Amino acid sequence: IASTPMGSKWRFGGTMTVTDSNRSINQKKLLAMARFVKNYYPEYDSSWVHGCDPWVGLRPLSADGIPYIGSFKKFPNLIAATGHAMMGISMAPVTGEIVNNLILGKKPNFNLDMLSPDRF
Repeated sequence: IASTPMGSKWRFGGTMTVTDSNRSINQKKLLAMARFVKNYYPEYDSSWVHGCDPWVGLRPLSADGIPYIGSFKKFPNLIAATGHAMMGISMAPVTGEIVNNLILGKKPNFNLDMLSPDRF
């Protein structure tokens, strides 16, 4: 669970479910988050969960958990940089460097086959 300030309120989040495009709220996870908040932030009344406005954000995730970075065989001028799941911000610098080098036509210093968007 992560907590971050959001204006004059706090945002709590951090659960993950591998799913299709289902954006329904899992009430069990929401209540588990409320218990977490009560345990670690005892000054908050856990009844906040009943008046909150929960939302779901979808993260792109590849089938094997490894991001897609590189060109497509069918469309070599199209470069993918997606599927990082919850590691997007952490992997952004190296992903940006790889994409930049691909755009500039520079040969990568490691084999990109394991990241290929055509690997399946």
